[in-house]
Amino acid sequence: MIKAKKAVQEMAPYSPPTSSRSGKIRLDFNENTVGCSPKVIEALKKVTAEELSMYPEYDKLKKLVADFNKIDTSKIILTNAGDEGIMTVMNTFVDKGDKVVLPTPTFAMFKFYAQLNSAEIINVNYYKDLSFPIKEVLDAINDTIRLVVLVNPNNPTGTSIERKDIVSILDKVKQSIVLIDEAYYDFTNDSCIDLIDDYPNLVILRSFSKAYGLGGLRLGYLISNSKNIELFQKVNSPYSITSIAGVVVKAALDDYNYVDNYILMINQNKQYLYNEFDRLKIKYFKGSANFFLADFGKNYKFVYDELKKNNILLRDRNSYVKNCLRITIGTKDQCVELIKNLDKILFRLNKIDTILFDMDGVLVDVSKSYRVAIKQTAEYFLKNKKISYNEIQKYKEKGGLNNDWDCTQAILQDNGVNKSRDEIQQKFDEIYVGGVIDNETLIVDLKLLDQISKKYNLAIITGRPRRDAEYTIKKFGLDKYFKTVLTLDEFSDKSDGINFCIEKFNSKKAIYIGDTVDDIKAANDSNIDSIGIIPPSPSARIKEILQAQGAKIVLDNISQITEVLK
Repeated sequence: MIKAKKAVQEMAPYSPPTSSRSGKIRLDFNENTVGCSPKVIEALKKVTAEELSMYPEYDKLKKLVADFNKIDTSKIILTNAGDEGIMTVMNTFVDKGDKVVLPTPTFAMFKFYAQLNSAEIINVNYYKDLSFPIKEVLDAINDTIRLVVLVNPNNPTGTSIERKDIVSILDKVKQSIVLIDEAYYDFTNDSCIDLIDDYPNLVILRSFSKAYGLGGLRLGYLISNSKNIELFQKVNSPYSITSIAGVVVKAALDDYNYVDNYILMINQNKQYLYNEFDRLKIKYFKGSANFFLADFGKNYKFVYDELKKNNILLRDRNSYVKNCLRITIGTKDQCVELIKNLDKILFRLNKIDTILFDMDGVLVDVSKSYRVAIKQTAEYFLKNKKISYNEIQKYKEKGGLNNDWDCTQAILQDNGVNKSRDEIQQKFDEIYVGGVIDNETLIVDLKLLDQISKKYNLAIITGRPRRDAEYTIKKFGLDKYFKTVLTLDEFSDKSDGINFCIEKFNSKKAIYIGDTVDDIKAANDSNIDSIGIIPPSPSARIKEILQAQGAKIVLDNISQITEVLK
């Protein structure tokens, strides 16, 4: 077998995961997950057979891109995406043994092509906060340096280089090429194109792959002074860009508002993710482009794999920045889905030993018992006025009215009727105990309780009086699974009941499951996580309300708890 040249033998292969990604939430390659402008698709439909059969002509496309950047065509060369642009610069200026200053971590193809040209790579590490190491880069520059690579914003860190630092580097480097990768320029509008005429050694690289949603087109370009461009023309392949590129780019540039709207969406969704990561207490590094790095600690691989199982793709960047995954900003729906899955994954990572349950709306459907008693008691004292179940739900959503006697009293007071607690309780019990208690039905599957009771400490903490709680618990056979039941008779404040159970079980990690604002608040007051359950006959806003109160996860029903606890 004939051996490849030494540089190729010594190189590590670059093998990006480029298969089986279609149809998934692609937050791994910094692609535009919305896609290109609809005008691009319309333009593609009009491509003729002649255009496809001819070798491409680039004059119109070159002028189109040059005009967009407000430069002369003599200062631009088109390339097959950014990768060929990097290769062209390396092949033109870097020879065996030449020194290349490379701030790291950064885009892998710079190292790839430098190694291919047998260059000596001088790595300068970004600071721990991933800011640009300007002092160290300047210290590394001397008369022996052939090329300095700057990526702005940088990939994978997402962080930017200040313009004054770039100028400082350009001022120090006289006989070396400075290549600035501005592939993510559209997200920052910070460019050094205006410095091309002032610094003959400056080369800028750009691409249509990111903001324009044209990653599959593979079109990029280099900008420099005309003499450098002439050199690049000697090195660059004459037909590396397809003939349809001109059609596509013209349509894309004609609809630049589409790109503007996409960038606006990205910035809004990025802030949403920052806020959610703050809530989840996940360390992250703010970025200037359409992605950022997040540090998941020692669990980064587990998080990566679990998200992948649910068709959410992130990029493992642990080899660049320890324990970090790179997250592309997608659509709002994609970002919400990411957070929803992260909530569940991180919840499972915490080793839960105790599960505390509210009773009503979680284990038992009380929409035809307690809610009926509230309605009929209120209407009894209000004479002819009717109270709807929607009105009752709104009172529950306010918080502070977990006790149904209190809720009934609040309804009466708001309608100008003042009745004592004893009067309300007497009428309420007449209705509830007198018959509607038997309208209650079991929500939870007893097989589920049997399954989780073998692994976790289970307890009920309910706002019911013990008389009501015991009746329903015995009726449905729940006493087999719950050895501890705390009621209104023992603790008027649920958080006190939660704390009692944590101490009783010597629990290291307990959760509380409830369906009301007060349930979530009780968990918050006890400094434990909570799971919200959407009760039977809820309002449209209940999920949002429980999340806003601080529920880590909100499930449609209690049967979904097994997915969370896996």
